[in-house]
Amino acid sequence: SVEVAAEVAGEVASEVAVVKTAELANQNLTQGATPGALEAWIAADLADGGWDVSGITLPMLAQAQEHGMRTFRVVILDGKLYGRIEATNKMRLRGMSRVWYWVWGLLELLEKYPGQVPDVDMVMQVEDEPKVAKSVKFKPSKGGPARQVPYTLTGSLAQGSNPPPVIFSAVKSEGTLDLLWPLWTIWGEDVLGAGPKTGGFHDPPWEQTLPALVSAARASPWLTRSHAQAFWRGAARTSSLRDALIACANKPQFRVDASSVLHKLRSGRPISAADRLAHRYLVYLDGRSFSSAMLPMIPTGALVMLPSSPWITLHSRAFRHSGFFLPFDSRPAEVCRNITAIVEACEGDPEQSAAKAKAAVDWAENNLSIEMQRQYMTSMLQAYSKLMKFTVTIGKGMKELGWSTIYRNVKRRRSKNG
Repeated sequence: SVEVAAEVAGEVASEVAVVKTAELANQNLTQGATPGALEAWIAADLADGGWDVSGITLPMLAQAQEHGMRTFRVVILDGKLYGRIEATNKMRLRGMSRVWYWVWGLLELLEKYPGQVPDVDMVMQVEDEPKVAKSVKFKPSKGGPARQVPYTLTGSLAQGSNPPPVIFSAVKSEGTLDLLWPLWTIWGEDVLGAGPKTGGFHDPPWEQTLPALVSAARASPWLTRSHAQAFWRGAARTSSLRDALIACANKPQFRVDASSVLHKLRSGRPISAADRLAHRYLVYLDGRSFSSAMLPMIPTGALVMLPSSPWITLHSRAFRHSGFFLPFDSRPAEVCRNITAIVEACEGDPEQSAAKAKAAVDWAENNLSIEMQRQYMTSMLQAYSKLMKFTVTIGKGMKELGWSTIYRNVKRRRSKNG
């Protein structure tokens, strides 16, 4: 099947890359999952900023509050949550929605793990991009061009040092120092205008979505699925790779089914996670930043195809570490040939492909559960609290955040089971 894929690729110069990609897909089919090692990742992330040496100080948090348009500060003290979260020109409504689902998750954590969540003072931000680059743009007070000044990452707090601020984000990259937090969509998300006639969407909480997807995936094994093209839906014109994939869709020489869907503009047919259960292959592509679409793809029982990416989220880091995915060459000029080669290589060994798809579902059930998310949150907050060099107090203007406050800001309500 690898030789056939190479013939489809056409040009001799491209054949080598296509064959290598297909071979890598077959090799990847045999790799097993590796334990998540949450504590090791937490320790590494805290060490990246030098905070394991310097500790975490109030000036770091004050500086963190000035980063980004959707930054907010919360305090956990004696098992209660406090914050000052206001809709301002800096915090648009969509950002506010995300804020409240993170607050939702923190309140749940305090209820489900009483006595295990330490007192902390923390800054969080809900934009799609990380905010703490390893260097900061500095403009001299006497004029002159701005220049990049690297943060002091050795943990030094000596005079003249430049320690980085501490911010929790849903995403980081190799060039940033943000501390990871689960996606806000774990607790659901309501995007304005949600509905079949008005665009937008309602995402149910992951605690309901994951078991439903796992059950449906096991009821629809990989070998029984008839759609054997690489399937992708999403917003076009957010990356050259997405545009390239759409351009070759439905051409006979490529095994690609791709088109643009814009929920808010009511363009294209919306695709839910459940809709993807009919497909053998799902393609994940970044947009301008990471896409939250990866998470619900993983437990569908399809083989998920991932390009390399600069973006790191909790679930993408764990999934890439597991080995239960198909990597592909993400150069726009080669993407359709390489994806086609991988599909044909996997179709040539259906039993092994089906085994990998099943193993991915089993892995997702154990490693992406809501309990695993909560275990990470608790472990991270415990490690973070041990590094704080101050006593936690309720800041000026902060109020206790409870369920009544959340319900004034989101449409969703808790289930009867909590």
